Amino acid sequence: MADFVVPAPPQPFLATPTGKFPVHRIYCVGRNYYDHGIEMGGNPDREPPFFFMKPSDSAVSALDFDTTIPYPPSCEEFHYECEMVVGIGEGGSNIPVEEALKHVYGYSVGVDLTRRDLQKVAKDMRRPWDTSKGFDLSAPCGLLVPVKERGHVRDGCVMEMTLNGNVVQKTELRKMIWKVDEMISYLSSYFRLQPGDLILTGTPAGVGKLVSGDRVECRVTGLPPCRFTVGAQGSPLMQADRSVRRVVTGHDEQGQAVVLQDSKAPNVFCPPMREGVQVNNVWRHFGGIPDVGLSNEEACEYGGKIPLLPPDEGGAVFRVIEFSPEAPWIDKVKRSASNWLPLTGIESDTRHPLMHRSETIDYGVVLSGEIVLMLDKEEVELKAGDVFVQRGTNHAWSNRSNLPCRIAFVLVTAKFEEELNNKFT
Repeated sequence: MADFVVPAPPQPFLATPTGKFPVHRIYCVGRNYYDHGIEMGGNPDREPPFFFMKPSDSAVSALDFDTTIPYPPSCEEFHYECEMVVGIGEGGSNIPVEEALKHVYGYSVGVDLTRRDLQKVAKDMRRPWDTSKGFDLSAPCGLLVPVKERGHVRDGCVMEMTLNGNVVQKTELRKMIWKVDEMISYLSSYFRLQPGDLILTGTPAGVGKLVSGDRVECRVTGLPPCRFTVGAQGSPLMQADRSVRRVVTGHDEQGQAVVLQDSKAPNVFCPPMREGVQVNNVWRHFGGIPDVGLSNEEACEYGGKIPLLPPDEGGAVFRVIEFSPEAPWIDKVKRSASNWLPLTGIESDTRHPLMHRSETIDYGVVLSGEIVLMLDKEEVELKAGDVFVQRGTNHAWSNRSNLPCRIAFVLVTAKFEEELNNKFT
């Protein structure tokens, strides 16, 4: 077969905890929440759903505010629509409703960006919505999390969008008119669904305008957020990749050393309120001495979830954390801590709202940037290349600089001696 006569475009993808999800088609359901249908001048009822599509390369991973989505051209009214996103992992046609969820690879949260002024013109002239919905970078999404790690998103989960820190959309997923399994079944009666397809499941009331400089954050319970900043019209897409590459070795059936997996670290977590902080969980083992034997790639899949700390019976957790500068969010965390700390019996006048201790010995190395290790009575500044051994002490990490700081940690189970433990009670 002859080569392509023009350069082949790159494969669009979304980031997942362990690699790239190749985007095939993007289906968007319209008016899937009663309140949004009324908001847009309609009278929604449980009639058959209607769909429109976006090009696959409109999808882009937007994991934090350092991702800049440019304000689109030929637009005077740029709108957001926060939506849960479903990624298809197994294709099929005429899929029964009761079998539909088996075809889901995972879930994310994203935004259906819309040139509302062009959509209004298209509606008035009874023309398609392509120019209003299918423009470049119009489907930013957060991390796509596999079902095998987090399970299926349930009706009781909450979806929320904040604009510059203010809540503008909020709903429960149970309020969707058409549920995920029903949408998959319905779509598959018209199209053969393929691995890599995305379904944007509709937006609730509260849609509104975006302007350059706006900071957008969308969340669904249990999923990492979608975060981005709106750039100037004509500006380029800007993304900062804070993922961690993880290489896992093992032995093949002949006992020869091989690479089992080379991908992004799994189990990425972005703590709420701490904008820009990203926890990359790399590995863990339970018990004192882990077994090493003949392995295959499945040995790298260790149940998906990594605990905050190693278990009491012994073990270790390996993670890499990127600490963003705390100035933009520390006051918000302090206000939150002042509300819940009294309920725990912990004094709220600590030196830092994230002061904590655990029965672990933490070995660490500062990979980049600088950070302050705060203790009860003193503090020490650490810079790239410095190492530390944190032995169960009360502490907090405070990034007072203007740049991120990345630290690699290994947390090993320890036990407070009785004399020391009595000091804490």
